[in-house]
Amino acid sequence: MKLFIIAGEPSGDVHAANLVKEIQSQLESAGQSSAVELYGTGGPNLLQLGQLRLSDVQSMAVIGFDAAIKKIPFLLDLSKRLKAQIDLVNPDAIILVDYSGFNLRFAKMLHKSGNTAPVIELVAPQVWIWHYSRVKTLAKCFQKVLCILPFEEKLLRDEGVNAVYIGNPVTDNIKFRHVSKESFAASYSLDPAREIIGLIPGSRPREVASLMPVMMEALRKLKSEGGKLPQFVLAQADAVTDELLAQYLDKTLDITVIKGATPEVMKFSSLLWICSGTATLEAAIIGTPMIIMYQTSRFNEIIAKLITSRRIIGLPNIVAGDKLIVPELLSKDCNGENLAKTHKEMMPNLAQYRTALQTIGELFAGQEPMKNAAREVLATIDEHTKR
Repeated sequence: MKLFIIAGEPSGDVHAANLVKEIQSQLESAGQSSAVELYGTGGPNLLQLGQLRLSDVQSMAVIGFDAAIKKIPFLLDLSKRLKAQIDLVNPDAIILVDYSGFNLRFAKMLHKSGNTAPVIELVAPQVWIWHYSRVKTLAKCFQKVLCILPFEEKLLRDEGVNAVYIGNPVTDNIKFRHVSKESFAASYSLDPAREIIGLIPGSRPREVASLMPVMMEALRKLKSEGGKLPQFVLAQADAVTDELLAQYLDKTLDITVIKGATPEVMKFSSLLWICSGTATLEAAIIGTPMIIMYQTSRFNEIIAKLITSRRIIGLPNIVAGDKLIVPELLSKDCNGENLAKTHKEMMPNLAQYRTALQTIGELFAGQEPMKNAAREVLATIDEHTKR
């Protein structure tokens, strides 16, 4: 089986690799060959599975409208090279993983070119945030769209999209090596009797650069006010280098840095200071209260206001029906003073936040997203073959 996969971000690389493993497992269970040839773009996980790639996720990373503009020449050239590889390989399916700005345009190109391989979207674009007109592209250019938020399937099906809710891939990443806070604390020289505040500044350099100074400023403010502070633990993403983190980490503050254990930092923290994005949904499913943080350039903020009226951006709040069940600090409001103030306001009321988040976790419980996705991909390939 030949699969052409475009993953343009680290999370997409992880999701795609997990999907491929499930496809191989289901092929083997069905008594078929589990050999899968992989082409396209990706990161270390797809590379480890043998993907013959034309670009890696680090080169394709785009955050913000200004960065996207700078990337246009590179992405246009990449589109041409990817299309040439598809023509050469003739894959059984083309799987576009998230990365919607690029992937939807690429799907249009494939459709216009008369491509015959089924095109599948893994992680439906968030049309409910902006550019709702993209539903037309989903309906016309994709044989199947796999949704990861519960409300998306009906929304897209009502627009003629062949959409299926598979559950959310973040549930696959929620794995814990430690069964208790005591065990976790012992591994990192923490005091199990004291509360832990988790700092999660994101996995992209730009996120780290924008949010780490805010976190450090808030910590200094809390420290200056005196009193006994909780333990602060920073979850360093695998994609964040020690050198990058060192540029922003205030070594005069008592912060424990832990790499490669973000779900456990989420689980054993009383409160999280967390970068907006998929990690917030992961934290919500785990059930830990959080302060969602997002900062962008003035240019990006202006463009965003022009193309969407949405003012709530945190996934837990969106899934809850556009209700602020956890606070969000966005753009100019995302500063050290506001973060410290919000932290102090939340600490006495953490139980009520945990109760609100419990309803979010229940929406995703019991799902096996990549197993469901693999079944949908294989069924789509099978339907296409029989035509």
